[in-house]
Amino acid sequence: MKRLLALSLVFALCTLSASAAVYSDVSANAWYAVAVDEVSHRGIMKGTSDLTFSPNASMSRGMLATTLNRLAGEPHSTAGLFFQDIEAGTWYIDSVIWCAENNYMVGTDSTHFSPDLPLTREQLATVLWRYAGKPPASSSVTASFTDNASVSYWARGGVSWCVYAGLLNGKPNNLLDPQGTVTRAEMAQVLLNYFIQFRL
Repeated sequence: MKRLLALSLVFALCTLSASAAVYSDVSANAWYAVAVDEVSHRGIMKGTSDLTFSPNASMSRGMLATTLNRLAGEPHSTAGLFFQDIEAGTWYIDSVIWCAENNYMVGTDSTHFSPDLPLTREQLATVLWRYAGKPPASSSVTASFTDNASVSYWARGGVSWCVYAGLLNGKPNNLLDPQGTVTRAEMAQVLLNYFIQFRL
């Protein structure tokens, strides 16, 4: 039944995508077209301009903070700013403060968030895992990947859970590529996987 519901959702999204493509750089036949359409319509990810999504551009840490905040319904934080590299008035400031306050994202050190730094796959997995409440998952689910040992120790719980939940898939040649950067298209697909998994 769960698989049938997931397939039904994918079919519905495919139908929607065919009639509602809005970005000139997202082909209707692209593997990420359905995902981009869904996150756009939900308002969770927005284009880099009115006409472009920039699917092959890297996600930044600031982008992820904003995306996660939108996923949560855009709650506001009353905490003060404590990162030296986050300037007042930037488009991601509220989201960064909220993510840090809730410990979904931490700084790259005690005083820096590095909002423009490209997001890695293991960072993304860890943030989603924390947002989901740190559900358990056996490390054995990643044992078959040839580069499993290269997952950073702090990311092992998140990567294992994201693979187990079907949010994060491997790459060609049976690789996890934990330190590889996440593109905007890949981010959209991970979110679509999240929606299907949790029936959101």
